[in-house]
Amino acid sequence: MNRTIIHITGLLLLLSFGMGCENAVEPIVDGGEEHFAIYGYLDMRSDRQHVRIERLRETILSEAADLGGLRVTSLDEQTGSEQAWRDSTVLLSNGTFGDVFVSHFTPIIGHTYSLTIQKEGKTLAKAVAKIPEPPQIAFNAPFGGVEDASQHVIVSKPFDEPLNIFVTYVVVPGDGSGERAIQVPYGKPGTKTGLGWEFDVNLALDKYMLLNTLGIDTPVFDVGIRSVTLEIIFLSPEWNDKTNTSNLVNAEGFLGSIGMMHQKWSLDSNIITLLGFTDRQTQN
Repeated sequence: MNRTIIHITGLLLLLSFGMGCENAVEPIVDGGEEHFAIYGYLDMRSDRQHVRIERLRETILSEAADLGGLRVTSLDEQTGSEQAWRDSTVLLSNGTFGDVFVSHFTPIIGHTYSLTIQKEGKTLAKAVAKIPEPPQIAFNAPFGGVEDASQHVIVSKPFDEPLNIFVTYVVVPGDGSGERAIQVPYGKPGTKTGLGWEFDVNLALDKYMLLNTLGIDTPVFDVGIRSVTLEIIFLSPEWNDKTNTSNLVNAEGFLGSIGMMHQKWSLDSNIITLLGFTDRQTQN
């Protein structure tokens, strides 16, 4: 089996969250030769996926079982596309090594993926992860004046709550330097209501972030707004209870997913003018 030593600090920190130790995969089970620990998630934000896999050990003194000869694949149940996963050796923060399987693909929103561990044609373990369905997004009419202009947004059910929100403005500076995409991080604003998740896009505050990025002190009408896009990052239901292993077969651990959705909307021309910019939005 070909292996490569790689460093995935952020991944391992996340997979170790709540496990109480740096090397989170130290499982023990009776007769554990063909029982596995799986820790990971499918992430729409990346074209490279990582899942940590270990054989469960019979005693705490047992050496970690070799994963040689295993074939790990994932199947997109909607398209039938199958991806192979390559075993890589990862250097952990405590100086030990672990096995992380890597595959190069980007999950699709709303699709379900079956991760299968096989040896000599026999299925030894399986895990299923679904990328959440895209939510519906409603943009209310903008409100406020030049110093507090905002727009209320409702992200509807079955959406629970966001992990992160960004607003990206594509602007056209008047100096002829070409279009620039400026992303404004929002974190996790707003609150859950009976309608879903509600928050305000603070257009007036975003204006100053755009000007600061462009190196301009005050708005000038030769700076145009080409487009505005909302980006929402959200988690699958498995993250609400990481001890629930109902989506794992002959395995312990956790397999979830992280979804991502982009929604462009047309910003009211009067608000753009009020903020001191020119409306150069293109209609889709």
